[in-house]
Amino acid sequence: MHVMDDSISKIDQLYRRQLSLFSSPEVLGNTFADPNSISRFVHDKRSKRVSSSNLKDFPKIIGANGGFNRIKGAPIQVTNQDGSVEIVHVYPGTRESLIEECLIHFATNGEFSIEKGEPGYRLMNGRVGVCFTLYQLRKALGQRNKEYRLDELKEGLNVLKDANYSYFPDEDTDRAEHFGEYIISKMTKIRNDNPNDAVRSDYVYFVEFTSEVSDKILSGEYRTYDALCSLSMKSPLARYLYKQFTHGWQQANNRGQTGSYLELMQNEVIQASGVPLSSNVTKRRTVLLNALNELVTSGIIQKFSEQDDILPVKNGRKIIDVMFVVRPTNRFIKQQINGFKRLKESRQVGERNYRALQSSGMSLRAS
Repeated sequence: MHVMDDSISKIDQLYRRQLSLFSSPEVLGNTFADPNSISRFVHDKRSKRVSSSNLKDFPKIIGANGGFNRIKGAPIQVTNQDGSVEIVHVYPGTRESLIEECLIHFATNGEFSIEKGEPGYRLMNGRVGVCFTLYQLRKALGQRNKEYRLDELKEGLNVLKDANYSYFPDEDTDRAEHFGEYIISKMTKIRNDNPNDAVRSDYVYFVEFTSEVSDKILSGEYRTYDALCSLSMKSPLARYLYKQFTHGWQQANNRGQTGSYLELMQNEVIQASGVPLSSNVTKRRTVLLNALNELVTSGIIQKFSEQDDILPVKNGRKIIDVMFVVRPTNRFIKQQINGFKRLKESRQVGERNYRALQSSGMSLRAS
């Protein structure tokens, strides 16, 4: 047993190098690519809660290449006003997407300690998680103008733990169905026997990330972006696009070369984000236009011309879609250049750790 404890300690010591890079004070935040680059969140209040007695087909999010995610809600027990109890299925939506972003951001605060009093990561046996209080989660979101009650945050955490999804990567595959989890693998309330001015709560939540998220952190497969900027955005479509740009717009430049602009097809983008695609064509245009203007205000893309950069796509005389042309700001280009350098470094650290674990005969995932 003593030898096993020592081996785990050595594994964690290797991983701490990566976590130090992941939580560097100079970094504004980190984000992970989804397995198939389609949103896993349904930003539609009408599909948020469904009674088990009236369970409909699972919400489906369509990707640009024909792939799609099918979202399965988490069963939550609720007590009605008349005292009766029922099970409702709660689907991961805007609230859960914000909580997920916030939890990842908490992991960039460095290692958690009661004395420090701030949310932070915990590394246990080669798995990464975060410690925080509900008040700290509520405060962090409230500072970004995202107001939730404590009971709503508890429910959101449980949804991220118990909901799941299945996905078909794209139309060119063998149509094999894949399954995925949200960010939380396990959630524990740890009693705080010594409350202080920094952590006054009697309990601290410990959320252990799923193996997929832990592996991405420890292998260095994450991208640099501005987490607080993202959390401050009003539109879930704007947040979705910012992450898509961060992961996919690697050659962003203002020199007229490949990557100096992107063409966005309105209907594809809205559907892939998990935002409802309105039957009203004017509302579709407004939804994407508002999201892009928010990205302009946030310094991600340049101000665009509605006359020159918004182009109708017609089938005969009928407008069937709209193309938006966007260009990166110098700020975003700098983010991408610095982020790529950091990605190379984090991957190198991950590869060194993997070789060290192989040579020592230990598994990459300690259990």
